[in-house]
Amino acid sequence: MSVELKKIKRRINTTNQLHKVTSALQKVASARMYKFIKDIDSRRNVLNKLLEVMALAAHEIDIESLDHPFLKKNIATKQALIVLGSDKGLCGAYNTQLAEYAAKFTDENTDVITSGKIMVRKLKRLNIIPLIVFEQPSANNTNFYGKKIFDWIYSEFKAEKYSKIEIIYSKYENPVRQDIVKKSILPVDKDYFKDLNYDHIAAERFIFEPSAESIFLTLLPNLAKEIYVDAVINSFASENASRMAAMARANENSSEMLDDMGKRYSSLRQQNITTEMLEIISGMRN
Repeated sequence: MSVELKKIKRRINTTNQLHKVTSALQKVASARMYKFIKDIDSRRNVLNKLLEVMALAAHEIDIESLDHPFLKKNIATKQALIVLGSDKGLCGAYNTQLAEYAAKFTDENTDVITSGKIMVRKLKRLNIIPLIVFEQPSANNTNFYGKKIFDWIYSEFKAEKYSKIEIIYSKYENPVRQDIVKKSILPVDKDYFKDLNYDHIAAERFIFEPSAESIFLTLLPNLAKEIYVDAVINSFASENASRMAAMARANENSSEMLDDMGKRYSSLRQQNITTEMLEIISGMRN
């Protein structure tokens, strides 16, 4: 066997092994993505029901007149921007796009806080040094994803260190589309309650005890938490959707490479056989 044939055979074996790995990663990412899609639906139901109750309470009060720290900006000059990234790679341009989007909103008055080792590297390439780096929230916690980060959000805003705390994440739409969005965690955006659809007739029948205002204000911290949890779950689903798509492309590329190398191997092998036969024939004549 010629040296070139040995090289091609070695490359075919290596590509075959990589093809198996990328296929396995694609299946794992697909399973995880659909798991988080279910989580998005279930937590979204909680968020929608919470907004519905708060909208009914808001029907009885004037939100603009409420004096609550979660509804107004602090007097601090700085703001915090949380970027939800990933600890693992092989997910295409997922982290790069998030980092580039975050760079549009950073200045000397913005502290960047991030989660995920890959995101830290992407931000540093854009000359953005995160103030705090959290571990990526655990995907195994089915009760409260990323509680450690939210506890930091709650305590820092309550201490009036930041005028506002926003979060950047990838919102899952479908397996081929994920949109990068920026949302305010604290203070809670009053626009959440302006265009809510609820039954005005049904609202008249509700009696709030001790009062609509107290119920509304009691639920405010829960709303901030659910907005944050929704962002974390969406980022999980988007990360795995991106990884699934990246591995699918890798599978297609490896399949094409295997086809090309297989044809090249067969052609060279046939040439070698023909050359050897001609050598044998010419040797017999001599």
